[in-house]
Amino acid sequence: MVVLNDLDRYHLVADGRDRVPKLGYLAAHAKEAGYKNKIDYQTYMAGYGDGLPDIID
Repeated sequence: MVVLNDLDRYHLVADGRDRVPKLGYLAAHAKEAGYKNKIDYQTYMAGYGDGLPDIID
């Protein structure tokens, strides 16, 4: 439910990263990696109806 409401760890990290102007271009790689992880997580959830095992355990 938190993923669907954009309150998951990926969104929280992205919000924090976007609010710190000093990070600038340094955060670009982290932003891309976070976006990929979020997509992977959402795809898994849609297929299995549960979170990734490594996150749940």
